[in-house]
Amino acid sequence: MPTIANPVNFSESRVEYRCAPPLLGEHTSEVLREELGYSTKKIAALRAAGDI
Repeated sequence: MPTIANPVNFSESRVEYRCAPPLLGEHTSEVLREELGYSTKKIAALRAAGDI
């Protein structure tokens, strides 16, 4: 199965992948809360309205 890989190839070092990339929307709540300062209530309202 084709996947996205590091575009840089090192001749002497191997690239190690510790975890898979996040799924679409996986961190939406955390970003809204921690980076934008949205309250849990506001995030729930956005979800209920189908905006996120």
